[in-house]
Amino acid sequence: MSRPPDGQPRLTAAGRDRLNQAQAYEDAIAYRRARLAGPCLACGAGRCDDHATDADLITAYQQGRRRALSLIR
Repeated sequence: MSRPPDGQPRLTAAGRDRLNQAQAYEDAIAYRRARLAGPCLACGAGRCDDHATDADLITAYQQGRRRALSLIR
């Protein structure tokens, strides 16, 4: 982040890109969570392959979001 003469912090162009990336991860997480919340006849006692993949992707997206947010300057 930079500070212009008015003293308010401003995001750099790279910071805005990281913030946009973090928002994209957040949107993807919401989509995958909605898929997991829906009924699935294939899941049975555990998760079907599709829903297991959704759960894995949520974890990966959360890590990506954290990484993107940690790089904002």
